[in-house]
Amino acid sequence: MTKLNSLLAAGWFAAASLAIAAPAPAPEKLLPDDTLAFVTAPETAKLRAFFDTSPATAYWRDPSMKAFRENFWSNIQSNAVTPLEKALLIKADDFKDLLQGQATFAVLLNGWTGAKGTDPALVAVVDARDKADKLKETLAKLKKTWADAGRKLRTDKIRDVEFTTWVTTSGDISKLFAKSGDADDSDKPKGSDKPVEISFGQSDSLFIIGTATKAIERVLIRQAGGSVPALAEAASFQAPSNLLFRDAQVYGWANPQPLLQLALNSEDVKKSPVDPLKIVNAIGLGGIKSASFAVKLSDDGSMAELFLGQPVAERKGLIALLAGEAKPAEPPAFVPADVVQAFRMRLDLAKLWKGIEKTITDVNPAANGALNLVFDNAGKDKDPSFDLRKELFGNLGDDIVVYEKAPAELTVESLSKPRSIFLIGSPAPDRLVNAIKVLVGTIAPDPDLIKQRELLGRKVYSIEMGAGGSKIEFTASSGYLAVSSDPAMLEQFLRSGEAKAKPLREVEGLAAAAEKIGGMGTGFFGYQNQKEQTRIAIEMAKKMAVDGSAGPLGGIPDFGLGAAFDYKLHPPFDQVAKYFGFTVYSGQVSADGYRLRIYGPTPAGARK
Repeated sequence: MTKLNSLLAAGWFAAASLAIAAPAPAPEKLLPDDTLAFVTAPETAKLRAFFDTSPATAYWRDPSMKAFRENFWSNIQSNAVTPLEKALLIKADDFKDLLQGQATFAVLLNGWTGAKGTDPALVAVVDARDKADKLKETLAKLKKTWADAGRKLRTDKIRDVEFTTWVTTSGDISKLFAKSGDADDSDKPKGSDKPVEISFGQSDSLFIIGTATKAIERVLIRQAGGSVPALAEAASFQAPSNLLFRDAQVYGWANPQPLLQLALNSEDVKKSPVDPLKIVNAIGLGGIKSASFAVKLSDDGSMAELFLGQPVAERKGLIALLAGEAKPAEPPAFVPADVVQAFRMRLDLAKLWKGIEKTITDVNPAANGALNLVFDNAGKDKDPSFDLRKELFGNLGDDIVVYEKAPAELTVESLSKPRSIFLIGSPAPDRLVNAIKVLVGTIAPDPDLIKQRELLGRKVYSIEMGAGGSKIEFTASSGYLAVSSDPAMLEQFLRSGEAKAKPLREVEGLAAAAEKIGGMGTGFFGYQNQKEQTRIAIEMAKKMAVDGSAGPLGGIPDFGLGAAFDYKLHPPFDQVAKYFGFTVYSGQVSADGYRLRIYGPTPAGARK
């Protein structure tokens, strides 16, 4: 009896196992190796759960946001959702519960060569998981609705999976989504519409839609574990995958090399007077194997990471020179805590200039000759032994500091003139200032162009910039060349040694946040006060929306959503300020490429 029970149990387990659909492969294992780019949310259900409790959602659901929020959704419904439903003959509610596993959008090479008749393929994959039955019902309903509406449909079998193909044209699709009142295309040349085929179907729990059946077939082969090489096996995918993608809620990857080669082979580029390959090599674009990003969300904070894959062996050109060095990059003591943004970069500027000169020589030797003429003769009229190259580039250091304060008042004019200062470290800043004066005087030999004044015992020089009265001022102090268009910022910097203002480096939580992104010793570190930046943006938008001097966004791009963002209805920023904090970012260079990490700790007032 025991053996019989065991056999029955084993049989039941085997049958149950067969009845359960195999889990869908991860996006990088589902996509073939000719993928050009993709973006994915590998666990949409978990992503939704996080957003439900995130600071951004708490801000959006705050009671004071009720009027703004309701106006937004009303406009989105009438101007976006309803027209989309009308064009596609669907109901959004029929699809909202189908996002359970991954949601992936990809572009596949699919034999694209740039020649007429070849195109890349677009493929989207959504995993409904335990909602597979509902997905089947929804697609059947969609197919019937489209057939009843007279849309041209074709049934295809792709690896024994039934797909429905909508046969249409680019012109017909444009008409479906055209807004009322849009200009007609009656004057459009006949035959200019491009044939379009969009296929969709269900394989196990996956909803797959694409613009080429061959591309869909490769995805199906990968789903079944077939022999088509997967993107995950591509060498250019390995480094970003290991560095970024683990535990990421959203991530993406792109291979720029096919696009670069297509561009270089295009007829227009070949006609360029300058060899495009020389430009590519001089910049270093040929060595870039991938571009990736990842977003990681947690209760403690949010991390965004960017990665440019360029192995050491492929590293050359300006991109390599701009990488900087792993040196201390914490904000200097003179950077005050009340800045809205600041960054510090340790970059050997003399070495960078040598690289720029080499680039110019490689790309356009004639232009480099003209440059040499300027440097070889500058200042010789007053001092035959003067060497501009030595005085200018020989006195450049490896330290760049930039910081900015909030505008003194919220006006368009104030926002157009940032209160910022640019600092370059120098072993001899006074000599560097003099070299800049000589260079400017050589390029524009006007004795009245550069003005001079005294400020706190330092000589401050200014250059008029156009007829508007704006000017750039520069001086030397504390081991830096300081440049600013705001006299007050320059004066504050010169007084920083005597000031007792709290420095940025002592802002609460800054050091802990910096540790999340590798610390402040990577050679590149930055800070943004998101609370203050958001306050400025919202209050400015409210002001301009009320006085009618700009649209509802007060000059901020609305991406076609228009009145959905009615800032007259937004509450005073102080009522929602607790949901905003600051972000920090740092750059690192490794054997595999360049990595930028951005981290924002959850503000104390927004914690659960």
